[in-house]
This record gives sequence, C-alpha cells and structure tokens, in this order.
Amino acid sequence: MLSIFLAETWLESLIVHHYQQNERVKTLQRLSVVRANLETILNNNLSLLKGMSIAIASQPALDQASFDRYAKQILRSETLLLNLAAAPDMVVKFVYPLEGNEKVLGLDYFKHKQQRMEALKVRNSRSLVIAGPVDLVQGGRAFIGRAPIFYVDEITQKERFWGILSAPMKIDRVLNAAGFFELEQQQAISLRKKGTPERGEKLIAGFSDAFNRASVITELSIAGEIWELGASFELNPERRTDLTAYIRLAFTLFGLLFGLILFLIWRRSDERNRLIEQLTYRESILERVGSLASVGGWEYHSTKGFTFLSNEIYHLLELPKSADFLTPVQLLAMVDPNYQQKLLKNIDLLLNDVESIDLELPIKGALGAEKWLHIQAYIHGESADQLIIRGVVQDITERKENTNIIQRQANYDPLTKLANRTLFDEKLDYTVANAKRTGQIFALLYIDLDRFKLINDSLGSGIGDKLLIEVAARLLGCIRDSDILSRRTGDEFTMIINQLNNNSDVEIVVNKVGVVLKEAFYIEGNQIHIGASIGITIYPIDGESGGVLLQNADQGMYSAKGKGGNTYSYFTSQMQLLSDRRLHLHNDLIEALDKNRLEVYYQPIVNLQSGALVECEALIRWQHPKLGAIPAEELVTLAEDVGLIGRLGNFVMCQALSDINEMNDRHNTNIGVAINKSYREFISANEIDPLWIMQLKKAGARTKITVEITESLLIENDEIYQMLQELRSAGIKISIDDFGTGYSSLSYLRRFPIDQLKIDRSFIKDIDTNKDELALVDIILAMADNLSLKVVAEGVENTAQFTLLSQRNCDFCQGYHIARPMPIADLDRWLTGALLPHMGRATLLTEAVVAKSERSESVDVESQ
Repeated sequence: MLSIFLAETWLESLIVHHYQQNERVKTLQRLSVVRANLETILNNNLSLLKGMSIAIASQPALDQASFDRYAKQILRSETLLLNLAAAPDMVVKFVYPLEGNEKVLGLDYFKHKQQRMEALKVRNSRSLVIAGPVDLVQGGRAFIGRAPIFYVDEITQKERFWGILSAPMKIDRVLNAAGFFELEQQQAISLRKKGTPERGEKLIAGFSDAFNRASVITELSIAGEIWELGASFELNPERRTDLTAYIRLAFTLFGLLFGLILFLIWRRSDERNRLIEQLTYRESILERVGSLASVGGWEYHSTKGFTFLSNEIYHLLELPKSADFLTPVQLLAMVDPNYQQKLLKNIDLLLNDVESIDLELPIKGALGAEKWLHIQAYIHGESADQLIIRGVVQDITERKENTNIIQRQANYDPLTKLANRTLFDEKLDYTVANAKRTGQIFALLYIDLDRFKLINDSLGSGIGDKLLIEVAARLLGCIRDSDILSRRTGDEFTMIINQLNNNSDVEIVVNKVGVVLKEAFYIEGNQIHIGASIGITIYPIDGESGGVLLQNADQGMYSAKGKGGNTYSYFTSQMQLLSDRRLHLHNDLIEALDKNRLEVYYQPIVNLQSGALVECEALIRWQHPKLGAIPAEELVTLAEDVGLIGRLGNFVMCQALSDINEMNDRHNTNIGVAINKSYREFISANEIDPLWIMQLKKAGARTKITVEITESLLIENDEIYQMLQELRSAGIKISIDDFGTGYSSLSYLRRFPIDQLKIDRSFIKDIDTNKDELALVDIILAMADNLSLKVVAEGVENTAQFTLLSQRNCDFCQGYHIARPMPIADLDRWLTGALLPHMGRATLLTEAVVAKSERSESVDVESQ
C-alpha cells in the first residue's frame, strides 16, 4: 500500500508539473508577440529620429523653416512620435509642431540634473538613446528618444558636436499598439528596464510583482538597452482540484481492488486477469493525457541507463516501441550538431553544480522530421552510482514556427522576401564593423529601376508587384551567398558586395545586373523592358559608416539618372560638391520665391507666312547673387525634385499673364503667351495646388494662352486627359514641347486634345546642311498636317533655315534669328521697332514675303 501511495503522489506531482509547464508555454507565446511588436514599433520610430539627425548633420546652419520642413515629412509618416525638438548646444531651440509644445522651447539640459545626465549620456555614447518613462513638460508620461548630432566643420574639417535631436512617444500609445494592454486584461504583465551594476531595475508599466517566481520573463533590445517583459500565470485551482481528486480516486479504487485481489486470490484466479485489464486501461488514460499535451516523461539511472520512457517519448523521437534499448549516444546524434555542445554543457552542470536544467533544442527524429523540444530535468541521489535523472520533454515546434513568422514579418519585405530596410541597415552596420576589424573592403550599390512608375501607372500595381518579384530574383542570381540584397523602398534596391580585391570586382557584378535587367520581362502577356540606374560607393574610400555610405551611394545613383539612366556611376567628391550646390540652391530658391527675386523673359514666336508676332514663350530666369545665372534646366529640375515646382510654375504663370496683358493694352494688340507646365504640376494638381487650372481658365477669357507640355505627360493616365480637355474647352491651346525627343506615338496624338507640336531645336539646327535632318522635319510636318495640328519650329538660327521652313508650310517659328529671350521692357521696345537685337520686324516681314514668293515660284516650276 505504501508503494501505491508513493506512485499516486509521484503521478499527481507529474501531472500538476505538466499542467504548470503548459501554462508557462502559453504565457511565453503571448509575451513573444508583445515583445516582437514593442521592438518593431520602438526601433522603427527611433530610425526616423536617426534619419532626421543625419539630415541636420548635413545642414548644421539650421533655421526654423528648414527644421519645420524636415520634421513635417517625418511626422507625416505612420509614426508614434509626438513632436521633434532640436537642441543645438544643449538648449532646445526648434520644436515642431510648436502648438501645445511651447513650454519645451528654451529648455536647457544642463540646468536639470536628470536631463543633464541623460543628455551627456547621448553625447558621450555617440549613439541613439531612449529614456523613460519621463514626465513631459507638456504633460503626460512618455518614452523620449534622443539622437546626438555631429557634423564636419567646413573650415577646419574636424568633427564637432552640434547638439541633440529628441522626440517623445506617449507610453500608453506605444503599449496599446504593441498589444500590452490587451494581454494585461488576461493576466498580470509588467515591463521594466533590466538592472545593471550602475543602476537598478526601472519599472515602465504594470506591477513589479509580475516578476515573481511564478512568472515568465523575456528580454527585448531597444536602442542598445535590454528591457524585460514579464507575466505571472495563475493556475486554475478548480482544474487542479479536479485532477487531484480524479487521481486520488483512481488510486483509492486501485488500492481497494488490490486488497480484494489478495483476499480472493485463492478463490478466483480469473479475477486477477480482470484487475490487470483495469490497470492497463488507467495507464492508457495517462498516456493519452501526455499525448494531448505533446509531453513525455523519462528516467535515467547512472548505472542502469534509461529505466523509464513514456510512449510520448517514442512518438517524439519517431522510434518504434520495440526499440526498448536507447543510449545517450543515440539521443545526442539526433540533436542538431550546432546545439550538441549546449546539451553536453547542461548535462555537465546537472551532474556537478545545479539541481535542474531547462533548455530548448532542435532535433531530427529517427524518420527525419525536424522538431524543437523543450527539455526540463532534475537530479536525485547522493552517490555517483545512485544518481537518477528524471525529466519531461515537450514538442514546441509550432510555437517556434510562430516566433519565426513574427521575426520574418519584422525583418523581411513581404513582396520580394528580401531583407527590408531595417534588417539591411543592421547588416550594413555589422559589415562596416567587421571590415574595420579585418581590413577588408566592400562595395555598396544603390539600384533604382528606370521607368518603373510609368509601367506601374500604365499597367497597374498588380503587374508592378510581379515585376518587382522578378527583378529581385534576377538580382539574387547576380551575387554570392556572402553578399546582401534588400528591397529598400518602392523600386529601389540596395546591395552589399563583400570581400573585394579591386574596383573591377564590383563592375563584374554591376555589369551582370545591367545585362539581366535589360532582358525583357514577360508578365501576364505584357513584354516589359526596364533598366536600372546604379550608384556605387566603396568602403572605406567613400565613407566609414553605414549612413554615410548609403548617402553617397544614393548620390551616385542620381548621377547615373542624370546621365540618362540605364548605367552606373561611382560616388566622387564632385558629386558631393553638386549635392552641396543643390542643397544651397534649394534654400536660396525658397528665399528667391519669397522675396520675388526671379524674372520672366519672353521669346517671340512669329507666323512664318506673314512674319507677324503671334505669341511669346514665357521663360524663367534666375540671376543668383553669388553663382550668377542659373541654367533654366537646372532650376526647373531642382524645383521638381524638392517640391517647389508648383510655386515656381504659379509665379511664371501670374507674371506672364500680367506682363502680356499690360503690353497688349498699351499697343492695342492681341499677342498670346505660351506657358510651360511640368508634368508634376499636373500630377499634383488635385492634391497640392488645384488653383492654377482654374486661374488659366479664367485668364483665357481675356488672353490667348498656350500651355506647353512634354511628351512624357501623354502616357500618364486618364486624369491627365481630363485636365487637358478641361483647359482646351476653355479656349486654351495645348502644345507638345520638344516634340520628337520623348515617347509620343500616333495613338497618343490622336487620343489627347493637342493643338500644335513644337519641333525640338535638335531637328532644326542642321536642316540647311543635312538632307537627312530636313527629311525628318518634312515627315513631322506631313504627319501634323494629316492630324490637323499646327507646328512651331524651335531654334531657328539663320535665314536659310527660316526660308526652308517657310517653303514647307511650317506655321510658326522661334529662335535667335527672330529674337533672343528678353525682359518685358525689352520686348516692349522690340515690338515697336525701337530695339532690334538681331533683326527688326520690317526685315522679318520682308523675309516672310520673299520666302512665300520663292515657294510660289517653286510650285510654278514644279507645275510646269
């Protein structure tokens, strides 16, 4: 009876232990989800803060307007950052948004003991730091991310400390987004910063008693700090009572039956068989309990080997029950080789130093199935020959797979399955650190697909996504296993090429990329051709940090774009100068627009048959106070890139309409005006500045207006068509500028509401000396005539060109032979004949008559 009591006690404790472990596993699974969410949310928001600190470092002479523009872009994204505050020389000077945060302005970190310690920690560590929880000056509790800003002095070329950039995140919003409060409703949960020898543990949320002996604790890494997330689990006493009662009842019955057997053994031998069947049945119930929980039990004797293995152990190891002999060597062989030393180390600890062990191991079963097992074991006995190890094993494969899924979602692009921006930046920092230790050089490539937006808009985002997947596959085929590829954003990819000997090694990879991307893609019946602009930067020649290398590779990519795309470009110091020039021009352009320092020039367009002035093209001019005249093409490209094209276009439009109307009123004329409109103004017309279309329609009632667009605008979408149709219905002419240099086809010319074509100057410059060029112009004129379109010839430089175009019934022309672009005052004098920079209107009329006469004589000769 004593043995029955001991067996019942052991079984009861085993089942309760299994139940406790199951509750612990469930709690750990819930904590893993919250932990992954917290790490992703906080690190993603802190990466935005780090990105803005890099931008400020590139422009240390920061003013409030520039800070507001940068901050607005950061806070416009999906972020939990409440505001951004910059503290040059440790005093908060810039805050965005200002409303509600006025108390922060003027905050001196050195005048507050706690703030001074945190600020010095950020400066001295030269890395991003997160503080909290702290009470905000504005009210409430928050985490505060702080990033140090260092820049290189242009005069001394030495690195200097600029100050600190900080941003708070409301703790409640962060925890709610991570699912902390949702889990808190189910069980006690707490979040704290892990203690160190320098400081104790710091509770962030929840109650400290959640970190007790009946708790599950997991660690997370935030901005270089280790935090702990803990949850206590409470066992259901009713369920434990039911299990205990069931077991006790079962063993009580067993004892009674066993006594009855002893009493009746001499009378009824068949009764013994019946009792054995009952025992077998009860054993099967216990086996089913272990099977449902995927938990198996075992016992190992130091001299006898395995003395007990439950059925679930055989199932987990995929062993037949006939395999009644199992050795530690056989078990070790099933463990993943990378974890065998870990298992042996734990066994050694169990035999010498500790009473129990708890570990997770990957194994391969006897039939080849790969699993993760959670092993717990404890040791009994005093002498070496009497040591007994008992333990339980649970299958945790499903839990591990769920954890891996969460990690993949946080670190990999869901479309291409490549590393995402966050993971790539981490690997880039690791590559830099490793290269510093080993002295190796590596290359960073920044790859941007050419014309992807055009394909995505015209064929649909579904085709665009499939194209990106195909591109990713081809790019992977160009690199080695030791190299790293990521999809950074949209149609941009970044690539690390490791272990280089010289630049030619990089060019081998770059040329492979160029070749595979030039080959046609076939997606859902569409044959698609793309290319790529690739920027190349080399470590350590071009930079010794991941952020600098990325910035330089990005500049190299834009340089390749500037060459026409489908090529590559190395980062050079000249690129840095161009980048600095663009940055200064950006700021100066804003000031020039604010203070009305830009000018509009006008170039006459005349009728080739009569010589009459019909309209003037309005052209932007900028005389920079230090750099002199800025080329119009550079100015327009800059305005498009930095989002100022809307303001620039509106300035030209309003100034030109005002000047031409005043001139027409003075001379009682009806001269029109041609205004260039960027495709970006059309694309953003319904989002940023819808007024210019309305203004043109209103102005068209008084003034003859021509809107000049580029050919690329014709392949955008139906919204562009509707806007052009709306302008044309208001009496405004639509002209295609620089015709012949873009992507226009007859189908676009027939579909869109077009009134005239402007033949690009590159086709006109040699028509008086090159018959092939003249033939091309003849083809364009014939096509325009068949489509009932008027034609303007640009770049007419001499009388021969003027005469040839007139003889071929070209409608209008402009160029230096007629007049150079000029301010409105000079145009006024040119119109009256008082100023003749190249030729007077009388001469122009004479040439038109002569050309017309020559054309008539030519026709007469041909008719004869």
